[in-house]
Amino acid sequence: MNIFMGIGNLTRDPEMRYTASGVAYTKFTLAISASKKGADPLFLDCTVWDKQAEPVAEYLRKGHKAAVVGELRMDRYEDSDGVKRTKWYCNARNVEFLTPRSEQQSHDGWEQEEPIREDQLPF
Repeated sequence: MNIFMGIGNLTRDPEMRYTASGVAYTKFTLAISASKKGADPLFLDCTVWDKQAEPVAEYLRKGHKAAVVGELRMDRYEDSDGVKRTKWYCNARNVEFLTPRSEQQSHDGWEQEEPIREDQLPF
């Protein structure tokens, strides 16, 4: 069974695109802190598909905290110098927004008068 769960901060704003057949997908990178103090963080590229792609692109920004549940995947390729490389990424099935609304305001200027209830979320 291939299940990945991670919590981290976005290193850049998400980028949403569409496949040739019109399926939405959003790419972003999470910086996940190591459990050992002083160790380097893990930077993991993530892709979320379909219905979750749009809200992730719309509401998450660089610096926001998010939880991702999905599958780890691996790409193998050869770089321009002919060196064989391996890159791990997450094919996300679920993305939870963890940055409080009050902190989101300071990141992107978005304001909400009343807290959003779970039944009002777009996903």
